[in-house]
Amino acid sequence: MSRKAIKTISNREVRYIPEEQRDLVESAEKMIDRPLVFIGKALTNDQKWIMRDIVVVDEKDGAKKVKGLGEAVKYIWQTCVSEVLNVIQKEEDGSITELKSVKGADKDALWNTNMEADIIEVCNHLRELSELDEEEVKTSV
Repeated sequence: MSRKAIKTISNREVRYIPEEQRDLVESAEKMIDRPLVFIGKALTNDQKWIMRDIVVVDEKDGAKKVKGLGEAVKYIWQTCVSEVLNVIQKEEDGSITELKSVKGADKDALWNTNMEADIIEVCNHLRELSELDEEEVKTSV
């Protein structure tokens, strides 16, 4: 029996559009007609080990309780998502601000908005990108 080749987890940036917005066209004339586009990378092995420290499974009385999921999603958001395109913000005075690209601290500030479902979706996608597929799991044991 031969050994399998070692697979390196890709650390290239990927684009992700939330499922609910995939029917929108990225090149639409008005930004309101464009989807949000998240740009990020899969977790590295070091980041996956940090995630294992953040998420704790507590078993008491035969029931499993998972703690730290919110912190884990926030860690992925701040560490792996580098940019969000086509952001439309409603300001406190009621005006609308269109931001073609949001990065850095401004991107991190989107954590405290009503984008929660989209943020969770992209973070789950990036986490899943970094996992081994079913065939790789079978050959790695």
